[in-house]
Amino acid sequence: MVSTVHKSSIRISIATMPRIQKRSIRKSGKGKRNSHAVRFAPVGRVHCAQTMPIKFALFRSSILSDLSNARIASHYPLPDPSRQNAQISHPLAKLIMNSEDAKIDVQQVELGFSDRDEPILPQGIFTSDPPAWRMAFEKNREWIRPYLAEAMASMLYIVFGCSAVAMFDLTKGQQGSWLGICVAFGFGITFSVYLSAPISGGHISPAFTVCLAIFKGFPWSKVPGYIISQITGAFLGAVLVYITNYSTINEFDGGIRSITGSSKTGTSGIFVSLPATYVSTSYRVWNEFFADALFAFFVWLFIDHKSPAFNAHLAPILVGLVVVVLAGSVSLQGVVLNPARDIGPRLFAAIIYGPEMFKGGNYFFWIPFIIPFLGCITGAGLYDLMFQIHPRRGDPLPP
Repeated sequence: MVSTVHKSSIRISIATMPRIQKRSIRKSGKGKRNSHAVRFAPVGRVHCAQTMPIKFALFRSSILSDLSNARIASHYPLPDPSRQNAQISHPLAKLIMNSEDAKIDVQQVELGFSDRDEPILPQGIFTSDPPAWRMAFEKNREWIRPYLAEAMASMLYIVFGCSAVAMFDLTKGQQGSWLGICVAFGFGITFSVYLSAPISGGHISPAFTVCLAIFKGFPWSKVPGYIISQITGAFLGAVLVYITNYSTINEFDGGIRSITGSSKTGTSGIFVSLPATYVSTSYRVWNEFFADALFAFFVWLFIDHKSPAFNAHLAPILVGLVVVVLAGSVSLQGVVLNPARDIGPRLFAAIIYGPEMFKGGNYFFWIPFIIPFLGCITGAGLYDLMFQIHPRRGDPLPP
């Protein structure tokens, strides 16, 4: 009989187990158990047999435990070798069982020969493959996540900002203030960027998506999807604001929906910007262009990793502060800064208030939809021309 000494424990081969059991119950004429000669072979050496009489009563607890495991294993048939190479249908089980950490000798573990205490993945859990729709969702989830993040960010931006406008308009200035509206839109941008930046980059504005494609190498193939997601999110944000303030709006206008400016109870200004009729179109275009150029200029400053002002953790807060400053200084006649902020809620307002939403203010709607693209491209291009340190061949990549 041959066993091995591994550190402080002794392993006895199952092949000799029946012989050991017979000897252990064989008694002498005096009613005592016989001593047994056990040959030991240390691991890593030539099998130099040493013979020493040992009684089972003097075995250490670890040896008794090994013998007990061996006796139990001897009453069961050896595991089917085909089980070790069985095909696993579930992809997660394949991934885990094919990894290097999970490859152990299953037969030795079942027989008690190995002292490796590692968990074995129970294959019985995976009785069948997941439904086809779940597998398709997991396959496309990474592809759709950026678009969902942009939609969610735009929705929250509209909810924060337009809710502040609703509080101010529906109470006739008794609750809320112009400063409160500016802060709500500013911190709405901040929170939205923090939410979506790790997933989609935190564009939120179609104008910035186009700018990033022009100056920063953002894929043009994703631009249409981003713009649609941003407008859709803004539309849903307007829906949430309307549902949240539905009772207050009914109390304010008596259930008769009218456009702000056409009557004293007009409530369409909650959702879109409608400048005064005496303001010329050229002034509106210049005002929007100037504000958007400044906005893009400072945003490019905050995201320039070679700029002293660059701080990835503080950039969303700084962008929000720029929105607060611009909204409180140059937005007297309706500065939008984001095409999705106007076109999304305007589409919803057209459903509630009618097609006049696209005719009011001498067809003002095209200005916040077109001019922000021109202003942002100008501001970003100006910063890129004046301050951007362009990388040269051999420069390290940005962190």
